[in-house]
Amino acid sequence: MPPFYVPPFTPGDPAGLDRYEEVLAAAHETNPHARIGPRRIFRLECEYRSEAFVVEVGQPERAVNEPVEVILDTDPFFVYTESRGLGGTPPVFVGKRVVKRVVPFDDSPS
Repeated sequence: MPPFYVPPFTPGDPAGLDRYEEVLAAAHETNPHARIGPRRIFRLECEYRSEAFVVEVGQPERAVNEPVEVILDTDPFFVYTESRGLGGTPPVFVGKRVVKRVVPFDDSPS
């Protein structure tokens, strides 16, 4: 897996880390009771109604057809795109029951 990054920024770019902190702050503000884990998630491998699908940072999220910027380790998982999760809109929610495998970034805390 790649090292941690937030699209459109490259790994190690301070602007990407700033964006991640912005997303975390928004998550805590709009969902104050959410317990956000320390893992920085790269990909969720899912299955819903016998259909397999993947939610991956940098790839289009199927519900909104926009690249995924951040996946937060919550229950349910919060998936942030350009238009979902900031500016008053909720993130895309992915329930833990449909997730078969969580793939963290290489340098993610456990």
